Amino acid sequence: MIPITALTAQGKNKDGKPVVEYLLATEGLIRYYNGEVQEVSASYWGGKLAHEMKLAGIAVDGKHMLSLCDGFHPLTNEPLCQNAGEKPVLKPKFDGKGAPLLDEDGNQVMIEQGGHRVGYELTFSAPKSLSTVFALADQNEREKILEVQRKAVERAFGYIESKVETRRDQGGKTVIPVDGLIVSFHQHLSSRNLDPQIHTHALAYAVAKGVDGKWGTYDSHEIFAHRKAADEIYKNELAAGLKALGYAIEQHVEVNALGEKTGVRTWEIPGTDKLSKLWSSRCEDILKHQQENGGTMQQASLATRKHKDEPTFLELVEAWKQDAVELQKEHPELLMTVAEIKQQKITTEFVPATDEEILELLHENEAIFDEKELRFRLGQANSGMIDSSQLDVMVPDFIQRNNLVRVCPERIHTDDMGSSLARRHTEQRFAAPWMVSMEREILHKTLSREGEVSQHVPLTKLNDAIQAFEAAKGFQISPEQREAVEHLTINTGGVGVLSGLAGTGKTTVSLIYAEAFKADGRTVLGACVSNEAAEKLHQESGLACTSVAKLISDLGKSKLKLTDKHVVVLDEAGMVDSRQTRDLMAYCQKAGAKLILQGDQEQIQPVGAGSGMSIAKDAIGDAKLTEIRRQKNAQDRHTAGLFYNYGADGKVRNADKVQSRGDIIEKSKKIFQALIDNGQVDEWATGEQAKKACIKAYFNSSAPTQERLILAHSNEDMQDLNRRVRQELKARGQVEKDDFTFRSIGKNKVFRDLTLSRGDQVIFNVKDEELGVINGTKGTVKSIKRSSAGGVSLGVEIERNGVTKMVRFDSHQYSALDLSYCSTIHKAQGQGKTDIFHLGHAGMTDNQSALVAFTRLTKGSYTLFADSMSLDQIKGKLGQQRLKENTIEAKKPMRAKQPGLKSEFEQLGQQLGQKLKVNFGFVERLTARRNRQARMALTR
Repeated sequence: MIPITALTAQGKNKDGKPVVEYLLATEGLIRYYNGEVQEVSASYWGGKLAHEMKLAGIAVDGKHMLSLCDGFHPLTNEPLCQNAGEKPVLKPKFDGKGAPLLDEDGNQVMIEQGGHRVGYELTFSAPKSLSTVFALADQNEREKILEVQRKAVERAFGYIESKVETRRDQGGKTVIPVDGLIVSFHQHLSSRNLDPQIHTHALAYAVAKGVDGKWGTYDSHEIFAHRKAADEIYKNELAAGLKALGYAIEQHVEVNALGEKTGVRTWEIPGTDKLSKLWSSRCEDILKHQQENGGTMQQASLATRKHKDEPTFLELVEAWKQDAVELQKEHPELLMTVAEIKQQKITTEFVPATDEEILELLHENEAIFDEKELRFRLGQANSGMIDSSQLDVMVPDFIQRNNLVRVCPERIHTDDMGSSLARRHTEQRFAAPWMVSMEREILHKTLSREGEVSQHVPLTKLNDAIQAFEAAKGFQISPEQREAVEHLTINTGGVGVLSGLAGTGKTTVSLIYAEAFKADGRTVLGACVSNEAAEKLHQESGLACTSVAKLISDLGKSKLKLTDKHVVVLDEAGMVDSRQTRDLMAYCQKAGAKLILQGDQEQIQPVGAGSGMSIAKDAIGDAKLTEIRRQKNAQDRHTAGLFYNYGADGKVRNADKVQSRGDIIEKSKKIFQALIDNGQVDEWATGEQAKKACIKAYFNSSAPTQERLILAHSNEDMQDLNRRVRQELKARGQVEKDDFTFRSIGKNKVFRDLTLSRGDQVIFNVKDEELGVINGTKGTVKSIKRSSAGGVSLGVEIERNGVTKMVRFDSHQYSALDLSYCSTIHKAQGQGKTDIFHLGHAGMTDNQSALVAFTRLTKGSYTLFADSMSLDQIKGKLGQQRLKENTIEAKKPMRAKQPGLKSEFEQLGQQLGQKLKVNFGFVERLTARRNRQARMALTR
């Protein structure tokens, strides 16, 4: 995926690095013309507007670049957007006592606000083997390779450029395409550690001309949305160009550390693999610096580079020649000439991915996909084997060949409809027929079981269970909790749904209805999204619990058989995808067992495709728990409630499937203002400063260590924060200084280097019955040393089910470990801690993730740490819903209120009603439910 960096008005990234300044300093290239050496610029103008601006063919210089950075025409100085030339306001940051905050160099920390943003930097990086060949080639061959790179970059950027749009009219409701963008390309030849690495920086300036002929800024949404597809166009164009130069291309199918296919396919030039690895000789230095000082790989690389400035082309060539000579002395078997490399044959034949494999990947995370996702998957499946024109043909052919179901475009609220809509609101989307059938099954099974009464608990036994619970706990349950218990035990059929806001006490309700079912002679089983969550639910409720994946597996292998006396509780059902929900429903229906789906659809969404709970809830309704109890502070309870939606009656209502921009802005504003008012936002000039502040606050907390929680959105941020905490613990002497590094299996199932010492806190990522650990088991390293087999022997103290024990193993036998000082927000759902330290992420923040992060708070403090640029985006996304879409819901027409148009819910409900002689209309079901509740109220 092409990295994209948003730039501030000062031309810096979120970490404060001066990107524009760095690109201005791009060194020239050397070319030979008529036997003479000439230096030529490595930067050039591009984009459709280059010719219109009369920049095509003109050398890229600082004056023109800086004019465009400010929003002005580089030749006429004409302002090209409303805020052209607007400079940011720099405001000093103070601590809680009003004293100025200083950075590591002793300078006052200044927060940058406003100003005309420069634009976006995109980086196109070639595979390592291409760079290796470039370093070995003569001047003539190098120029040919750079021309291949140039054409591939321009083709990929042209694809992105063709998708960019701009907004017009009040509120930006009218969306139109742009005539083009203006970009400067900057060709670089080495990585930060000076190894051969061909890559091109594309600086897309934040000005564009719309198809209406007017200048202005553009909407960056499409740039980010299409970057995966553009990267495949780039890589495939590179491969096609290299083939034309006589190089062989070999495709590699990636597998993770467990030997499972990841769906990723890449290509390389055969015969270069060993040399490419040897050339990355400074990798160990970088890793060592990272382990000793923390930070990301990029930061460690920057800190260990040999030269501050980019070396000249001639300096690089001479350095690479010397490296090649030294490497060949040590490894005489290496191929060292381009001619030898061109003679290499591929050793692995290309095996095309099947259509079914590609469809599985397309539905790996979403029930619906669009043309750009299909283009990305097809491009990657055929990586190195096709060019972009062939990919253009493959997309419509795949759609037709697989009889894909056409789904309506991404929905837009009527309040946001201008005279023309954004492309994503007009272009059809797709789903595999089996994906639609799967969701229809969920709907069918849910509706067809609504009339069942065999699972109802006698009212006397229910009342006895409630009274026994109240007597044991010493308090009365609320009317809302009682209604929820009644809903699941006597008001629903074979499937029941309980929705609960974060921190409303779903566990309390489950304790009561479980006892009522048990009193009626039933067996209650719990299922959760993970083994870790299953253990937690077992500890809190006493239910026999397992992961939903294991439960489905055991049922499929007949290790467990359900009967009509079973009640299956799927906890945090809002995180379970459609496939698993369908499978569990099928087993329950076949056995006549009751299935309860409980969770919060508005928290973290399923990793897989679709939301089974959403389908069931829309079909038969739900009971709701809305009284927030987790946060002990009234202000925090109020803030938590702001993440939800309320009707005119003041009651919580279901999240809007389609939000207006006005509603998102208004909701975001309320949440952010509440956080500001409570002093729960810590803004910094750079992301680096924000991370340091987060770690400092964590160590300054007076809460017990087990009651502190650092939250990150991405695995990369989580790993970085883990390293920083570990570094501070070592400095404090709480973790021993003797390090032991070994290859471990991370949470994303890939090998990486992990460094541990005695005293480190770790988490196990893969279940191992012999060790007695599951995915999510946490422990403390009590002993660690080098083993005779060359690995690392560890003794880790763990606690499971209230029992503390020591597990001993060698890293050669088990290595699925990670540091556990920090957690991703996704893993944290269901937890509650005293103090929460939340590192913001502009690209991944939405209403769901922010809600989960904030509502992990119990009685202490919550703080959101972010840099100014990220925070500027985050504060506008706190109200933005990103609920998983289902195909049967998305198949409704955009204007669903038109006469004669019915959703799939309505159509299937009508069909089932006719077949079963039952009226499944929503009004009838609601009326019947209310009548039952009224009758029960009279009998109490």
